[in-house]
Amino acid sequence: MATIVERITASGRKVQRVRIRLKGYPEQNATFKTKKEAKDWAKITEAAIIEGRHFASKKAKGRTLGDAIDRYLEDNLPLLSESSQRGRRRHMEYWKKCRGGTATAARWLVDCNPVRTTVAEVRMSLGGYLHPAATAGTDRSGQ
Repeated sequence: MATIVERITASGRKVQRVRIRLKGYPEQNATFKTKKEAKDWAKITEAAIIEGRHFASKKAKGRTLGDAIDRYLEDNLPLLSESSQRGRRRHMEYWKKCRGGTATAARWLVDCNPVRTTVAEVRMSLGGYLHPAATAGTDRSGQ
């Protein structure tokens, strides 16, 4: 549940302080200039927490996608068969090389949009080819 409290700063400005407290989740706080901004943030953040999309801890913010991939390779990969390990390792190394140090893991996972980076685009960037069925129905020339 979100609580919004109007506060007056030392300089005399009015600000809106939001506190979200949900059982089983860490408390989230933020300060805004307007009540509308505060309400909007509270609504979005509460929904994200409930849906499991909210990664607000400082620990999560400091980790990169590369860190998450390293942990996966260390903890989960050894549990797979040898043939599965080879393929997964190759995929993880590709994503680590592309995005590993540039984005925090939490932010990248939230922003990840399969439309932006399709499997076909990745395959092409690796020197692969597009199967004719992958481009079926994309011809807009009217033929």
